[in-house]
Amino acid sequence: MACDGSDRLDDLQSLRAFGPVLVLLAFCFLINYVDRGNLSIAAPLLKDELGISASQLGILLAAFFWTYTAMQFVSGWLVDRFDVNWVIAAGYLLWSLATVTTGIVSGFTTLLAMRLLLGIGESVGTPTGLVNAAPGRVHNTTVWTRSEMIVWGGVDETFHDCNTGGRYNPSTDSWVATSLNNAPSPRDSHTAVWTGAEMIVWGGVFCCPVIDFNTGGRYNARTDSWTATSTANAPFARANHSAVWTGSEMIAWGGFNYELQVYFNTGGRYCAQSGPTPTLTPTSTPTASRGQIAVGRLALSSSLAQKAVQFFAAEKKMAQRTIRAQQAPAY
Repeated sequence: MACDGSDRLDDLQSLRAFGPVLVLLAFCFLINYVDRGNLSIAAPLLKDELGISASQLGILLAAFFWTYTAMQFVSGWLVDRFDVNWVIAAGYLLWSLATVTTGIVSGFTTLLAMRLLLGIGESVGTPTGLVNAAPGRVHNTTVWTRSEMIVWGGVDETFHDCNTGGRYNPSTDSWVATSLNNAPSPRDSHTAVWTGAEMIVWGGVFCCPVIDFNTGGRYNARTDSWTATSTANAPFARANHSAVWTGSEMIAWGGFNYELQVYFNTGGRYCAQSGPTPTLTPTSTPTASRGQIAVGRLALSSSLAQKAVQFFAAEKKMAQRTIRAQQAPAY
């Protein structure tokens, strides 16, 4: 994206195209959550008019969730194998008919049947497809392009860093893998921002052995292609930092270097166009920061000491990942 923001027109056009669909889906989900609870509002009147006991009323209130929960798995299977538009349309039609019929039934049995059908119809509202979905991971990044979600990088279930990703389109409920050609090297704890035309990935860390990065890549979702970011005047390698997109440039700040065990209060500004190279942001005071002093001291140490630091940093990171895996909830 040019630093003058000239590509924002494409972003606005994408928003105009997807906006009406997003509004319609949001309205449907609002109805989805409202009509499932309408029976509880009318419960006192139903008990008197239809002669329903308290236990029968409890069954009616719970019946919706019986089919709604069970059919989540079936709906997910359907959207993976058939056109999501037809699956959603069929579900919306079924729950609309069930809602209308609920108002004209006059007995417990038929009312129970309508509540069960309502759960089936509304179960299509939330499942996402898994066909071609990106493998499970943590410490990855996610950006929204106004029409797709892009997931990239992170640590997979085998505790290996990856440089794979995927684009999820909610309007078609479909996944497309991101290209590996010229993609940044595997990493986690990096940052990613969406410029309106590209995703910029920067920084992060690889393990093991521990390697911190001040490199990155620009991903173009339209062409499914990567372009490496410049390293001229780039900030010192780091992970667990922050990054934002201002509308014309990316600003990265803070973070931690695992190889040198140093925290940073410095950063940089990156503009994704040819011409000026990235510039460092000034530190908070004219004097050198503690992070810069520590880097300078460690740079003067012997290569043996540096190897020792790298070794202990790698051991620490592996221990942290093991603890996270042990604490993760089991499903």
